[in-house]
Amino acid sequence: SVDLASLNTEKLEDMSYLFYGCNSLASANLTSFNTSIVVDMSSMFSGCSSLKTFYLLYQKWHIPFDNIL
Repeated sequence: SVDLASLNTEKLEDMSYLFYGCNSLASANLTSFNTSIVVDMSSMFSGCSSLKTFYLLYQKWHIPFDNIL
């Protein structure tokens, strides 16, 4: 698992392929992610075959695409 609670993402516009191929990642804490200006999240979790759980604060997440897996 990975805890990214301290990562500042407020200026990111592109999160495509951010975790691409992370085969051993089982869970991720993404509660600090601010995606308000993100325009591309395509394949953000593509290839994350072990990912079962991720934690989000929905009010901070703006998801522009359905294709994040």
